[in-house]
Amino acid sequence: MNKQIFAIFLLFFLSGAVMAEDILFGDFENEKELTNWKTGFNDKTSKEEPPALSLSKENATSGSSCLMIKFNGGLLPMISTAVFPHSEDLYSYKSLSFDLTTDRDTMVGVRFLQEIKNPFDARVLVKKGLTKLNISLSPLPEWARGTGIDPKGGPVKELMIYFYKPQKGAVFYIDRLRIQESLSKKYVSNSDHPINLWYKSNFTVLGGKKAEPVSLKNLSGEFADGFYDKQLGAKTPDELEKLIRANFLELQKSKPSARLVILRDGEKGIDPNAPAKDYKGWQNAYISTHSPDAGMTLTPGLGGRCELFMRHRVQLYSVDVSILPVGSEILQAFFVLTSEKDAPGGSLYIAEAINRNWNDSEVTAYTYDKDKFWSGFGGLIKTGSDPDCLPIILAYGYRKDKVSAWDFTEAVKYWTGGKDANHGFFFPCLDGGDYCATATKNAKNIKDRPTLFVIYNPKQ
Repeated sequence: MNKQIFAIFLLFFLSGAVMAEDILFGDFENEKELTNWKTGFNDKTSKEEPPALSLSKENATSGSSCLMIKFNGGLLPMISTAVFPHSEDLYSYKSLSFDLTTDRDTMVGVRFLQEIKNPFDARVLVKKGLTKLNISLSPLPEWARGTGIDPKGGPVKELMIYFYKPQKGAVFYIDRLRIQESLSKKYVSNSDHPINLWYKSNFTVLGGKKAEPVSLKNLSGEFADGFYDKQLGAKTPDELEKLIRANFLELQKSKPSARLVILRDGEKGIDPNAPAKDYKGWQNAYISTHSPDAGMTLTPGLGGRCELFMRHRVQLYSVDVSILPVGSEILQAFFVLTSEKDAPGGSLYIAEAINRNWNDSEVTAYTYDKDKFWSGFGGLIKTGSDPDCLPIILAYGYRKDKVSAWDFTEAVKYWTGGKDANHGFFFPCLDGGDYCATATKNAKNIKDRPTLFVIYNPKQ
């Protein structure tokens, strides 16, 4: 062998770049190993007692015992250790791996604190039962992974493993903690952001030119002819309502029994049996699944105004249309939002059908209701027999003015047809070029709130 090549190979080997495939540092076979771990919270707002740790023979995947974690509640209870191998060059390994057994679905986070760098923080959704986890450590593209352990960030000082809001009394088990040189793709991994898969999805477009699904890339060519002309825009909610009422009067010429209903939180007179009662049929929430993982929405909350942006930072909406008499003919419907922008938007918005009965006081990047987890962050995963969202675009169009009305006629027909559930929709723009903020259901001015105008003909 050439001496120079041999010298380079030897240096490469001695530097630690050629490493053992599997370096085990958490097998939990004795009480001494248990003392290396402590408990606490990754979120300072938790007031509950930290989890309790003990050894258990139940659910051990290596040796005769594993670590049992019994929770006492809290937002982000965690376990942590400062004892692990290769703290000086942990970045040169490709993954941290461990076996996790849970008695319910959950979100697990892994956090590394380095000496001179912001913490590495990765999160994964897992299902009830045994999950073999791999967490990428190597620096990867920011969008794909968020970040990695920084070779220039100094030694790793602490490893934290935390969980999202486990119930009091929940019991999880961890075993076979190790660092690995290679990353097994067949196991759960944080190596790819689900938004990348979402952009490759195909959708059926209600009212489109084709019945078969189309890709997002080719979406605009599949819309019904003249869809843009069906959209309305105005400078104020009153001006927009005037345009819709003009449509209503025109439709009444051929459908004299047609009626107009305005579905908006705080609106009175919706229920003919209780005309003084305020309508309260909207759900409205916001979630972020933006990289890095630490930026994903942990707690629900929505002010009077919120950004209207892309699918990884998005608002959810649902509106109760049960006030419409069964069997009504839906003649026209408009979904109206008030934004802070006067100029028309250049981005295409789509209403993506949600397949979960979500609760806007519990929605986060991880959950759609209390203790109920999305299949993938933010409901982005569409695979399997029970996806978070359906491959259906209920409505589509551009923001046309400060107050814009999207044609939702096909969506309301879908919700009232008697065959399909109404769980609302995500409402992203596809390219982010029309970034703006819109009034939410919590807006102080009632007329600024999200509104559904429906013109219908009652069943005769």
